[in-house]
Amino acid sequence: MEKNVTRKRTDLKEIGGDEVSKVYIGINVIEAITTEKMNTNIKNYKKVSGNSCVNLATGECIEFSKERKPEQKQTHIIRAANELRRIINNNFKGDDSEVFLTLTYRKPMKDYSQANKDFLAFWNKFKYYYKTCDYIRVIEPQGNGSWHFHVLIKSFKTPYLFIDKAVVSKLWTHGSFKIKRLPFVDNFGAYFCASFKDNNENASEKALLKGKRLNYYPENFKLYTCSYGIQKPLKTYMTHQEFENIVEFSEKCYSCTTAIEVDGIEVNTITYEQYKMEGCYQNVL
Repeated sequence: MEKNVTRKRTDLKEIGGDEVSKVYIGINVIEAITTEKMNTNIKNYKKVSGNSCVNLATGECIEFSKERKPEQKQTHIIRAANELRRIINNNFKGDDSEVFLTLTYRKPMKDYSQANKDFLAFWNKFKYYYKTCDYIRVIEPQGNGSWHFHVLIKSFKTPYLFIDKAVVSKLWTHGSFKIKRLPFVDNFGAYFCASFKDNNENASEKALLKGKRLNYYPENFKLYTCSYGIQKPLKTYMTHQEFENIVEFSEKCYSCTTAIEVDGIEVNTITYEQYKMEGCYQNVL
């Protein structure tokens, strides 16, 4: 019988100093994720084909569908959005060397593969004019299923980046575009990333609408891509006490605990904590 697995916000959990946290160390934000009960069962399974795996302890073969269910797609998007948020925080914070570009189509573009080809062709031409730039690109469907792009662009070699609208107009011939400066905020990744949840009673109307567009995403899609120069945050493991020692003099940006329930019974909790990186340098580097 299929079990109903849900995630919901709960009271912030107090974490013991000996508990192990997964820590992402970025340039602008440091984040700890502490899971109450670590999953060690995955090592018992081995993939044997495209849609099956075997339990090494029991020999049981488990078949699964290649086609993702809506809730699986949502989980995939949420996980990718969290990865995206960390990468954004590691590279962007609203400096003059950064801009935000949105690319849309004049006519509905519902071909995911073709849309990605269009963007790559655009960026290859864009780099001819702006050789020092790198990007983080997010692809997203509009309400009618037409794809569009959100592109964060940064020059790591110049203190001020100016993008000429006439140049972009010449390079992006498929429709319209918008260019704007980035606001300076403490947790830019959280500011930029939209919520993709469609079952959160506290979600905004925009977030609820985005959640209903899950069916537009194809199988094995990539929510975001990055160019070569974009830097990933360092991932490591440490005790929560070690993490607290690092962030002792830093300002907390965000914290919450999520409860995992199976058929209405809580089976696990995950606590997220984020701090501004400025006060952490002397303790990390």
